[in-house]
Amino acid sequence: MEGAWKLKTGDLLSFAEQQLVDCIYFRGCAGGLQETAFDYYETHNAILAKDYKYTAQNGQCLYGKVPASAAKTTGYVSVKANNVDQMKAALAKTPLSVSIDADAKSFGYY
Repeated sequence: MEGAWKLKTGDLLSFAEQQLVDCIYFRGCAGGLQETAFDYYETHNAILAKDYKYTAQNGQCLYGKVPASAAKTTGYVSVKANNVDQMKAALAKTPLSVSIDADAKSFGYY
């Protein structure tokens, strides 16, 4: 989001991770998916990190209680894992988000 906003406006902003932890049903501290964050940002503006401090704990959602930026997303496209051509094509248009399954054991991959 921050990289795409920089390309669109020229301003590099830092968006609040804590907003996602507190305001999304699948809370960040219990694991999270970037697709869930992008879906959230289709209907909610991003709040700046300076206005919504990171606590590393699930907390009360402050959306609507602190000022939000104008940044939202209009959608995203998922790139197939390990598909170099799709990744190159995506990078030619916009920044790329990457997911890492750091808890493979819980999914039976370990």
